[in-house]
Amino acid sequence: MDFERSVEEDRLWNIVRANSLDFNAWTTLIEEAETVAEDNILKIRKVCDAFLAVFPLCYGYWKKYADREARLGSIDKVVEVYE
Repeated sequence: MDFERSVEEDRLWNIVRANSLDFNAWTTLIEEAETVAEDNILKIRKVCDAFLAVFPLCYGYWKKYADREARLGSIDKVVEVYE
């Protein structure tokens, strides 16, 4: 599913696609997605899932993602985040 993205999101996606280990670009992309799509859980899931596939040991981002799911998604989705 595609979502409208800001110019900054496009720029950051291009950076992380070119260098998936660019942690700073990833964290900036997460912040940008959360800012422009504050209540769009599907868009936030896409970014978080992609980030956590590359950096699975970043506990704080798992927690932040689960908290966002609890607020915007469902308890079932919170459980899925941690599985």
